[in-house]
Amino acid sequence: MLITSCAALAQSELDVRIKPSNDELKANIEGYIGSLGDRDEAALLRFSRGAEEQARKAAQALGYYQPQIDSDVKGGKSPRLILTIDPGEPVHLRNVTIRVDGPAATLKSFHVPKSHALQTGAVLNHGQYEDAKRLIQNQASRYGFLAAVSPVRNCRSTREPAWPISN
Repeated sequence: MLITSCAALAQSELDVRIKPSNDELKANIEGYIGSLGDRDEAALLRFSRGAEEQARKAAQALGYYQPQIDSDVKGGKSPRLILTIDPGEPVHLRNVTIRVDGPAATLKSFHVPKSHALQTGAVLNHGQYEDAKRLIQNQASRYGFLAAVSPVRNCRSTREPAWPISN
């Protein structure tokens, strides 16, 4: 008679709380941190500082550069890492110019990205920015501009508001 025993390991849980609620930011943070695996309470405590930093980077990717992030660990059968995040105000695009110079500029079939996400006043989203650069580079390659110079990449962030703030 063969008797086997399997010990079930409890999965650690990540609980991301965004105040005010922001589903896109929550999903980005959860995706950036990923699965916590089967960490126990002590391992989650050690991991919490790194999780805070990962959450900060995930917030920055969506334009939130000054989030307030607090972490807490709850033990038990299914230990939980709780991240409470106040994202603060997002960075808004102030001056946006997307331009193609040289021979590609004269081709009617060469399209410059036109996205509401890349217009003055829109919230900075690094994914949208990277997508626009990739679209231009892919077209340059497709139309035979193999020696194309990479686009000028100038994305600066300042803490001053884009518009005057009145009380």
